[in-house]
Amino acid sequence: MPQGERTPGEKVNKNLRTCCVTRESLPKADLIRFALGPNGEILPDIAGKAGGRGVWVAANRQVLAQAVAKNAFARALKAQVNVPDNLVEITQAHLEKKIVGRARFSMKGGHLVTGYAKYVPQSKRVRLTP
Repeated sequence: MPQGERTPGEKVNKNLRTCCVTRESLPKADLIRFALGPNGEILPDIAGKAGGRGVWVAANRQVLAQAVAKNAFARALKAQVNVPDNLVEITQAHLEKKIVGRARFSMKGGHLVTGYAKYVPQSKRVRLTP
């Protein structure tokens, strides 16, 4: 069967996006979206909420560096794009901020326990059954 054709009744996964560098179709969770700002600068859209067209890049430091070097953002958006020199570091900082925020939220809800003094009482409450 040629690529792109589906059999009747086959479900389409709408959460797949194509990386602009590797051209692989991957789930959204494995990609980072970059959006074009009003000043023509490309920035990471970690939340995926920025308006306008976006470009998806695999969540890999080497692939992102390749996208910057090959001017993949301008090619994918078919427009002039200003790419910051430190885009990889900016993206890493945004991802770290998101992870820390989620960890704090989990700790506040009692779903994440850190430190030995807190772990021991928690582990005594949990009873594992074979």
